[in-house]
Amino acid sequence: MIILIETNGATHIAINVPAAEAPKALPALVNLFEKNALFYKSGWRELEEVKPKTNILLGNVIEFGREEQEVVLKTDEVSAFLSEDFEALTPELFLSSKKAIAKQEEELRSLKRKLEVAQEELASLRETLD
Repeated sequence: MIILIETNGATHIAINVPAAEAPKALPALVNLFEKNALFYKSGWRELEEVKPKTNILLGNVIEFGREEQEVVLKTDEVSAFLSEDFEALTPELFLSSKKAIAKQEEELRSLKRKLEVAQEELASLRETLD
């Protein structure tokens, strides 16, 4: 099934997810947009796929617009549907994750080098046996 949403030039789509549905709906919605959504710009003489700048913002108050005209959307408290183990992404947490990823990538490079050496040694031993 395909859902087509025509935005008539809209730059934002705001979806109110009821607090009771949030634990199941939010992961499914994020997954839907990250893996399945395609964005197209269609005009009189053009049709092109667009890579949008996407930010998924969770909150009970969302503001967007410009100084002279602003939209403010309000809903239930966020804490009503976030689990107790939810941890907001702070700059410190992001840097910690980035360091951990860099460490894992370095370990992977090291293991690949060791594997190459072991394969070369195995090939050499096989040649010796032949």
